[in-house]
Amino acid sequence: MSSVPSTGDAKSSPSRTKQAAGRGPRSTAGTDVAVVLGTRPEAIKLAPVVLACRRRRMRTTVVLTNQQPDLAQEALGCFGITPDISLPPRGRRELSETLGEFLTQLDTVLRNLAPRIVITQGDTSSALAASIAAFHRQIPIVHVEAGLRTHTIEEPFPEEAYRQALARFVTLHCAPTQDAARNLLLEGIPAWRITITGNPIVDAFRWTLRRSRKPSVELPRPYVVVTAHRRENRGERFEALAAAILDATELRPDLHWLVFGHPNGWFSEAARELLRHARVRFMPPQPYDVFLRILAEAEAWVSDSGGLQEEACCLQKPLLICRASTERQEAIEVGWCRAVDPSARASLSAALERLVLFPWQGNPAARNPFGDGHAARRIAQRVRSLLTSDRSRRPVANAA
Repeated sequence: MSSVPSTGDAKSSPSRTKQAAGRGPRSTAGTDVAVVLGTRPEAIKLAPVVLACRRRRMRTTVVLTNQQPDLAQEALGCFGITPDISLPPRGRRELSETLGEFLTQLDTVLRNLAPRIVITQGDTSSALAASIAAFHRQIPIVHVEAGLRTHTIEEPFPEEAYRQALARFVTLHCAPTQDAARNLLLEGIPAWRITITGNPIVDAFRWTLRRSRKPSVELPRPYVVVTAHRRENRGERFEALAAAILDATELRPDLHWLVFGHPNGWFSEAARELLRHARVRFMPPQPYDVFLRILAEAEAWVSDSGGLQEEACCLQKPLLICRASTERQEAIEVGWCRAVDPSARASLSAALERLVLFPWQGNPAARNPFGDGHAARRIAQRVRSLLTSDRSRRPVANAA
């Protein structure tokens, strides 16, 4: 198997960039780099990349699809970034409707902007639509957080299918870990298209935690944080999770449970009985910096989120992953995360009991598997190199 280079200059971090460096909107004339994002996780992970590109005097335009309009804009605001272009907000749509609308609108945006490179992140409808639109316009694509795989097309749904499909269009894959890079090599991606950068969630985490604010309301202590939103868990799995948490509330009378809402609202619908419990509090979505403070002061977490697996390793907190499979095995290997299939009710109850009574610990001395906080710098360096190479000026179809 071919080896994959890791771009390694880590002398400084985008987390030291002054907040003013990201202020916008700014002129989009002569755009070098268009950064397309739509959700809060995309905004959090791409904000350090935007700042790092602008520090290197690349003309960088932020395009917001408004997949999660309020949450994404709030997250960008934590870094002093205002979108330069925003697509019209929309209500809840079917997946195909969302993807089709984004593809049509982003094609128009890219036609007018004519950027030399498009940067996307992750596995969302915004990322897939942006990548297809850029491919059609023969614009090189840089994919941040490339190579994550569960190898089960329905888990998570539809994200696993989106990221596998998206990989076929990408010019430069910025893999967060060696495992992610290996996945891409096994899929036939040439090694020269892959670089191991780390995950910019670590950059964003370090930037934000230092500036985090306390929540506006007093929280009961001690507490466990609960988040749940995955489509594949909708229905019986969410109901099983809510019932298992309700049972777990009886194990420790001193322990409180903070259940955080999500725009899709599916878990809240399944957890009505749980949310009536005296020691369970429903929490609306919080600004990212406030949410990090809440996470940092929690005793443990329960979630089906992908990003929280990375943040658990940053904060060194025990996390029970309520998913049948995870694309972030590194979080399990260092010991801070454990996974359980929420459809296996006995296993779920046993895992929650362990979390509440005997929380597991990872290795506090272990290196964070998701990086050292310098991912954005490495990504920006590679983007700058791509801009100055012949490959940034020839059609993607001919770049191999």
